[in-house]
Amino acid sequence: MKIIKQYLTFSEYQIHLRKSGDSGFPLILLHQTPLSSRMFELTLPYIGKQMQAIAFDTPGYGQSSPLNNKISLNNYANRINYAIDSLGFNKFALASFATGSALAIKLANKLGNRVTHLILSGTPVLTKSEIDFYSKNLPCIKPRLDGSHLNHIWKNRINSYGSEGGIDQLQMVLEESLSATGKIQSGLEAVLNADIKEELKLLNQKVLFLTLENDKLAISNRKAASFVKHSEELIIPDSLPQYCWTNPERYAQVIFDFVLG
Repeated sequence: MKIIKQYLTFSEYQIHLRKSGDSGFPLILLHQTPLSSRMFELTLPYIGKQMQAIAFDTPGYGQSSPLNNKISLNNYANRINYAIDSLGFNKFALASFATGSALAIKLANKLGNRVTHLILSGTPVLTKSEIDFYSKNLPCIKPRLDGSHLNHIWKNRINSYGSEGGIDQLQMVLEESLSATGKIQSGLEAVLNADIKEELKLLNQKVLFLTLENDKLAISNRKAASFVKHSEELIIPDSLPQYCWTNPERYAQVIFDFVLG
């Protein structure tokens, strides 16, 4: 299946997306900060064989316009909600990673039974000390003439994601980190100011917590499952974050098994 890129144009902003598949039940994919829908580029053709797969660039990332109002999970969710409405989907499933999972949870609570299933990885249920730490250490890229900031990003991404996805994954992460249209830290800032634990308790949809064993947020993802009424957990041994990139076909099958049955 081919991937189509598209812009949705509103009065004051644009939302960019990648999509694959012309028929089947819709699936909305939400990326982690500071990446974009490119994160799902390898898995989209697999998902598109059985579903309509749409991956958005969230505001301020990839090619989507940044927020022009307060940075908050609610304002991110509003823009994605308008984008989904413009595509004409009444019911759909959500799949996401890290900050994208926080956004998916917020969307599901706003839209109720329009969201049928959620597949969440790296759900950020953070302790107060973690929130304090990240609040004081929000990521910021300061370009330097000698290019040393590029080496810093590269090494940091290897520490965060490993090298399982190969040089192409690392290059993708570097490029997307540099191309954010808004402030690189905005997505994380929105999550830190939200009460993810309370949002999880409100979920009434079917939820699969896809826990990637070597993800730094694996423990957090497992903790998140304990707050949700109708949840299952699938633990992938010896796996790293961005499973959609490192194991794109297997990731698609996980979604099919959970959503389509």
